[in-house]
Amino acid sequence: MFQPIVPIGGVAGWKLLERTQDRQLEAFVNSPEIKRNIDHFRENAGKINTIDEFFADRRVLEVALGAYGLQDEIFKTAYLQKVVSDGVFDDSDFANRLTDKRFAEFAQAVGFGDGVPYLLKAETVREKFITRYIDRAFEVSLGNVDQNMRLASNFKREIAEIASDPSADSSGWFKVLGRSDLRAVLDGALGMPSEFAGIDVDQQRAEIESRMASLIGSRSPTALNDPANVDKLIQRFLFRAEAEAGPNALTPGATALTLLQSSSFSGAGGQNLFQSLL
Repeated sequence: MFQPIVPIGGVAGWKLLERTQDRQLEAFVNSPEIKRNIDHFRENAGKINTIDEFFADRRVLEVALGAYGLQDEIFKTAYLQKVVSDGVFDDSDFANRLTDKRFAEFAQAVGFGDGVPYLLKAETVREKFITRYIDRAFEVSLGNVDQNMRLASNFKREIAEIASDPSADSSGWFKVLGRSDLRAVLDGALGMPSEFAGIDVDQQRAEIESRMASLIGSRSPTALNDPANVDKLIQRFLFRAEAEAGPNALTPGATALTLLQSSSFSGAGGQNLFQSLL
């Protein structure tokens, strides 16, 4: 399967990825494994009639779950059946009681629960699932190369949906706080300490609002409808992550530093060699 190419990390790597992403995504979609999954889903997802048939077709389920970033949950069959069969119309429904709102979104998109028909009978719905699956599967593959790039790409896409939701002002930050992948970027960009996730959630929201106001001049998640604000957060996240990781093989002077730190290059000779390589 095609693996995304990100030869450098940090902000420079992010800018390179943005410039080449369309071409890389096209190559990824044409990978045999991805193409087989898409073709099978397109041909068979609409033929399903019952919830048991839906969960019995592993390839259909892989695409459907992948479309909502839930591909790692594929073996939790009973759990997922409960999510789907309960529906999402009542606050007490199983999916609505979960912190991760992707489960409720998945259940609503599939149907079956609350007497709602199976919605993937419609071609337009199936194509929407495929589009979402491609985007998220590409990000999973991207994570095999650079996990921070995956988090940044995921944040850019997901935060657009949250920021544009009519309920963003009241629930937007809570949706972010309920997702470990999204808060990894936000917490990193805002310089939140590791203990931050353990405090009261209302206090977390207040602190995020305060820091966002200082950074971009707005406390509201709707401000992230502006791509410039999103890019500012992503660049701060990548910069901080790279700084915390320390120098790597592509960092200027890294080779010299490695040599200097080895016992073979200690002393005055090592110091002179280090200076000549910088």
